[in-house]
Amino acid sequence: MTPSRSSPFQLAQTLSSLAWHSPLVIASRTLQLTQPGALLSANGQVEFFRMFAEKQAAATESYFAMLASAVTLSQQLFFGAWSSWARGQAPQWSTHAMASTANNALRPFQRRARANARRLSRSRKPG
Repeated sequence: MTPSRSSPFQLAQTLSSLAWHSPLVIASRTLQLTQPGALLSANGQVEFFRMFAEKQAAATESYFAMLASAVTLSQQLFFGAWSSWARGQAPQWSTHAMASTANNALRPFQRRARANARRLSRSRKPG
């Protein structure tokens, strides 16, 4: 397995991207919403609604991705444990499968944070 295809490596990439883009989005939105009349403007209301709608959509997507990963992981662990038991060996737990489940859960948040950081940095007016 090459490092670029490794689940722990992908998890580290997702976490570092999330750690880099989230503060940028938070800072941009905080700055935007602290402007006078920002919540009363149409753009402010759209951004405020988008902020909540995206978090709900990411949480839902994350839940179902984690559920699908957990079902697959439990099947792999069950059949792996069964075959290990049949061979008289201790079952092996896969850190790659667990890292993949965590990565699947975080990826929806990471994608949205990266997209928002790009969008908000383009919409920022030099001033």
